[in-house]
Amino acid sequence: MQRKKQKSAFHFVIFQLIFLIFTFMAYANLTEISTQLDEYLSAHAKNKDFSGSVIVANQDKVIFSNSYGLSDYENDVSNTINTKFRLGSLSKPFTSLAIMILQERGRLNIEDPISQYIPDYPRGKQIKIRHLLTHTSGIPNYTAFYDHKFFMKHRRSPHEIIETFKDKDLLFDPGSRFEYSNSGYVLLGYIIERVAGKSYAEYIRESIFDPLNMQDSDYDRSFALVKGRARGYIQAGTDFENADFVDMSVPYSAGGLYSSVMDLMKFSRAILQKRIVLDKTWKQIFTSYYPTGYSHYGLGWFIDKIYDKKRISHPGAIQGFSAHLAIFPEDNFIIALLCNIEFAPLEQISRGIIGILLKKNIRIPPLKKTEKIAIEDFESYTGLYQVSDELSIEVFSEGKRLYVEPSGQPRFQILHRGKENYGPRMGNWYITFIRGEDGQVTGLILHVNGEKREGVKIYKSSFKEL
Repeated sequence: MQRKKQKSAFHFVIFQLIFLIFTFMAYANLTEISTQLDEYLSAHAKNKDFSGSVIVANQDKVIFSNSYGLSDYENDVSNTINTKFRLGSLSKPFTSLAIMILQERGRLNIEDPISQYIPDYPRGKQIKIRHLLTHTSGIPNYTAFYDHKFFMKHRRSPHEIIETFKDKDLLFDPGSRFEYSNSGYVLLGYIIERVAGKSYAEYIRESIFDPLNMQDSDYDRSFALVKGRARGYIQAGTDFENADFVDMSVPYSAGGLYSSVMDLMKFSRAILQKRIVLDKTWKQIFTSYYPTGYSHYGLGWFIDKIYDKKRISHPGAIQGFSAHLAIFPEDNFIIALLCNIEFAPLEQISRGIIGILLKKNIRIPPLKKTEKIAIEDFESYTGLYQVSDELSIEVFSEGKRLYVEPSGQPRFQILHRGKENYGPRMGNWYITFIRGEDGQVTGLILHVNGEKREGVKIYKSSFKEL
């Protein structure tokens, strides 16, 4: 009997030792990953590519969380893990989920024509709710209209927003192809209000935010005092400036929400645990409906693979802010990034984070060499450049910001990339400006996917109102 007790005690000690060894190894591995993630994100922060909060988690625990930069650069207020950031288009998964909740409750069906809810909408019998959810309606994107930069500065009702695109011709027959359109998601918000009998903001709060205890999330209002809300910035030369003003009634259900990374983790865990709606509804949401060119689109989500791992994700961009949420359902990984810099490369940063988690050889970005660019140099670049019969590019400046506006397309900010090279923060193209012997800018070279196209400067712009 004594011998049995000794043997049992010996086995218990061995078990405890093995448990401690595995616990130590797991802790050491987690510490190593946290160190690598911090080094990677700190490098992006030093290069002014990131200022915000990040959380990396799975269903069971937080793997890594931290904040970088300031939520208010004028008053030296640091970002924290609970700082609230505008989501931009990362609002779309919430709008989509609200529609699916209404479908589960028998209030609508995504195969319904929108004429059932907006009777006077042109071709409304051909456009289904599903087309709005999947960006396949053919309705032009109102935020890409030339006058949107003026339109966005004033308070608008959903009806006023819809009137800007309602009577424009469809770009293609509904359901025939994918083309991203904020207009479709504005119509979804309007349908939610008509069906639910309450405002979009109220319905999102009571059907999603409150059940998931997302206390740092809500519909944003420009005039409201929101404790812990970050201010939005845009890069200007080597510095930051306040981003352009947008009244938050204008992005509406296509991009009007704010949240924190902690709340986005709660939302993501609800998805992984199949809460809020039924399993069959989540399967419907994450069905790949249409190819986008580099991925597929479900109901409010992009669906693709990274390192051969399935990913469901959505980016967000709005004046002064960038956002990105990625969920890897096979490994239960969650990566939430919120940033108060416009055009921040969060897709690239998120890919680096999953690479580190999967023990890939991820390059830490080197410290960028910053060069001071005189405003006079910016002014010398401004003008209209003829690249071909079909393509002209107008270049104009505002203080320390330089913009391009290709013919028939919205404007883009371009940043200095060394010497006479400028390009977007993200993208596969850049511009090299050409100077003549007298030092005057005479043209440009457009570099796209390794190809070069030269443009001649037709005239110099003296001023362009933004």
